[in-house]
Amino acid sequence: MLIIRKWESSKWYIEDPYLGWKGCIGHKEMEAAFYYKNLAMGIRLDISGLHAPDTEQISCLMTEEMNTPPGLLVKEVEKFINSVNTQHDGQPSMKLFSFIEHIRIISKRMKAYPLVFAYFAQGRHDEAKEGIRLAVELFHSWEVLLLCIARLAIVGSRMDFSRITQQLKQIAILEADVRKELFRIYALWKNEKL
Repeated sequence: MLIIRKWESSKWYIEDPYLGWKGCIGHKEMEAAFYYKNLAMGIRLDISGLHAPDTEQISCLMTEEMNTPPGLLVKEVEKFINSVNTQHDGQPSMKLFSFIEHIRIISKRMKAYPLVFAYFAQGRHDEAKEGIRLAVELFHSWEVLLLCIARLAIVGSRMDFSRITQQLKQIAILEADVRKELFRIYALWKNEKL
């Protein structure tokens, strides 16, 4: 959940308890971060209208997720690192620090997997254990990759692209395992609900 309120005429105050961050940002940054087509500056929720999720809607979303090719994030990260590596002849660049800022947010969102496993397990915690274990391992693998990249950027040594590629391959395997387990537990849930 993100809590936002107008601070001054040109500033917005933001609290993001999930990422543990709070502070003020300018209107241009706010617009760049949150403006999207017809959603303007976000979505306002009316909590009086909250209800249990529709099982058909969940089923549609999961079907869409099943049709999404796995490893898209890994491929984009590898492409970016390869680009930095090529442009700077193997030397680390300040671009790596901006990359770390962005990927940190994405990798933190990986923590949502255990919540999804718990939802589909519906109280059968043993059913969700393996998926949650894999999701935690996936999250830690992203953290290890980020620490490796940060160390390269700070120390200034040549990038060991083969090591980074190997870490990305391991992340891709873990992501495939998490997805497989997620779809398995989803199928059990779907058989009960639909």
